[in-house]
Amino acid sequence: MLCVWDAKNQRFLSAETKSFLQKTVIKIGDYLIILAAIMVAIIFIASLFRHQSLFDTLQFALVLVVASIPIALPAVLSVTMAVGAVALAKKRSNSKQTGSY
Repeated sequence: MLCVWDAKNQRFLSAETKSFLQKTVIKIGDYLIILAAIMVAIIFIASLFRHQSLFDTLQFALVLVVASIPIALPAVLSVTMAVGAVALAKKRSNSKQTGSY
């Protein structure tokens, strides 16, 4: 976050600045949440046709939603950082090799 003092009005002005990584992770996180919601809807529709218990279906849907986002985020971060590294390499910026491959 960038904060600037406005001397004329005697207050701080702030501007939200997000990096490419933050924007991409938020975008992909939103996509994963929408995908999880669609899968939960499909599960509930299928359970109605199969005459399964609503409580069992709710438990399964909850486990699916809680587990799906954290499992996918490390892969998302790795891919996003790799794409950023390729973009920097194309611009011929200075970079150093890190321990993660």
